[in-house]
Amino acid sequence: MGKGKRGRRSPRVEPAVAEPQTTTSEVQAEVRLKRFRPWDYLFINIFFWLFCFVQRHLAAWWIGEDVGLDFFFYTIATAFTLVSIFTFIHDLFYPEPAEDQGG
Repeated sequence: MGKGKRGRRSPRVEPAVAEPQTTTSEVQAEVRLKRFRPWDYLFINIFFWLFCFVQRHLAAWWIGEDVGLDFFFYTIATAFTLVSIFTFIHDLFYPEPAEDQGG
C-alpha cells in the first residue's frame, strides 16, 4: 500500500506576497523612540512593586498558604528595580546615537 509513494510529493506553490511600498515621507515620519526620564523609571517601578504586592496576596489567598511567596515576588521586584537603575545609569553615560544625515 505504501510502496512507491515515498518519493512522490505534491508540487508546492508559494503564495504571492505583495512587497510593502514605503515612500521617503513615510520613513521620515516614523516615530523616534525617546529614552525614559527619571520620573518614568520611578513610576514604572512603583507600578511594578504594587503589581507584585497584589499578585503575592492573590496567590496566598488562592493557594491558602504563603510559604515562599514573599521571597519569589519581592525578588522579582528587587531585580526589576536593579535593572531599572542600571538602565538609567547607562542612559546617563551614553548619549543617544546621532541620526544619519544624508544617504
